[in-house]
Amino acid sequence: MTGQERFQRLAKSTRLGAIAANLERISSFSQDGKSSGLVLAVLQETRYFVEWAAPDTDTEVGAQLADCQRLLTRWSSNWNAIAQEESRRSELCKTAHEWADSLLDASGLLTE
Repeated sequence: MTGQERFQRLAKSTRLGAIAANLERISSFSQDGKSSGLVLAVLQETRYFVEWAAPDTDTEVGAQLADCQRLLTRWSSNWNAIAQEESRRSELCKTAHEWADSLLDASGLLTE
């Protein structure tokens, strides 16, 4: 079974929770700028998770995921520049944390 198949077998709420957890990892790993390879790997994994989760969500969450996917792509494309500037890393950390909170809320895991 592939990683995609395993991920897609998870409950919808768990998939959104996994995306939120990865966004928190991105926020945490980006703080010092020294974990570039790790950040890029988690960004890529999260982009896959979003792609695999989006088709099974309602319109509102699907729109959130589309926005998140664009943001992840922008961060991936610009990571080398972001990693060099503390202010840009700080903004990425804050934004990733906010996205994690939003998607965790949308998942319903906190109310189950």
